[in-house]
Amino acid sequence: MEKVNNTLLTRFTLLGLTAGLGLQLPVVTSFLLIYFFTLLGNSMLIFLAQSDPRLHTPMYHFLCHLSLMDICYSSITLPRMLVSTLSGDYSISFIGCLSQLYLVLSFSIMEALILAVMAWDRYVAICSPLRYTVQMNERTCHQLAAGSWICGSVPCVVHTTLTCNLQFCGHHEINQFFCNIQQLLELACTDTSLNKTVLFIHGGIAALICSTAILWSYLNIIVTILKIPSDNGHRKGFSTCASHLTVVSLFYGSGLLTNLLPSFRFPLEAHRLISVFYVALTPVLNPIIYSLRNQEVKQALRRAVGPHLK
Repeated sequence: MEKVNNTLLTRFTLLGLTAGLGLQLPVVTSFLLIYFFTLLGNSMLIFLAQSDPRLHTPMYHFLCHLSLMDICYSSITLPRMLVSTLSGDYSISFIGCLSQLYLVLSFSIMEALILAVMAWDRYVAICSPLRYTVQMNERTCHQLAAGSWICGSVPCVVHTTLTCNLQFCGHHEINQFFCNIQQLLELACTDTSLNKTVLFIHGGIAALICSTAILWSYLNIIVTILKIPSDNGHRKGFSTCASHLTVVSLFYGSGLLTNLLPSFRFPLEAHRLISVFYVALTPVLNPIIYSLRNQEVKQALRRAVGPHLK
């Protein structure tokens, strides 16, 4: 351990999912399959949305960005966890931990923002269908998508910089399979009040904006759908939003459990299991949800695969 610029540079130990359990082989096999299907499913959605002209709509434009974020999000944590489990070396450098911390925070906020944008898209499509092509034009779609990437990544530089200026002493074990900012702050031996305040304000603002946009959009969507006189119209209206609502529920449900439940009420092992769902399972489930519940995606897949089966 050496001291540079008043910051103690050291290595942390990510305890992972198998510490002391002797479950390396089942864990590696399971997460290798999860990562493979995450790459396959999300890459398939991106390919279909880009190659099929019938899917060149704002909804699938945003879905491409969501799928790309899911691929990046999984790639930040799962490959390294798999290598560590196979090699038995669970240590991570200070710089490596900060890099992972920045990327995990950034892509978490990016996904929340793009899901809010997708809710807005569904609102315009259902509540203002005659103005949909005008309001959700190509330029607007690109601006909304770019805004999600920028607003998710730029503010997280502040958290990473503040964490970089902390000093860490005592034990360096992180009871997670990736660098988690809450647990990193608990390991610091210097004052972390500024870090926690900035994290609370940033997280609160992001959560408030995204959740308000989603709730407001869907309240208006529900009111509009209920005004449709026919049951068939109700079914069509709700089916248009079913995939997005399912993905939002998974993302925010697991995210709330991971970040908001007090640690003294929730064992650390349970936190790790919820993190698995949040970091690993949600990205692999998203393309499955959009594929199984969406006739347009199914038809696009048949058109793409059909000629090769003849």
